[in-house]
Amino acid sequence: WHQKQQRWGYQDQVDRRIAEVNAFYSGSDPAAAAAFLRTYGVRYVIVGTVERNYYPAAGLAKFEQMSDLLQPVYRAGGTTIYRVVA
Repeated sequence: WHQKQQRWGYQDQVDRRIAEVNAFYSGSDPAAAAAFLRTYGVRYVIVGTVERNYYPAAGLAKFEQMSDLLQPVYRAGGTTIYRVVA
């Protein structure tokens, strides 16, 4: 909500980005996830308690299948941080 308040003239863009992030974490298609990472120049992906509570397991499972693009750099206590390598 604070992003919409602070970017008053860009609320549609904030809503669009929220939807894209939700689709990234929820979707089970690794190709769509890879396209999202390239589009936004993402360097790290975090899967922790918040993501596991909010997004479906099938959507989060795709990250383990993306070893050509995502390298786990941290795992502890149910949290995994992936570095984008390509």
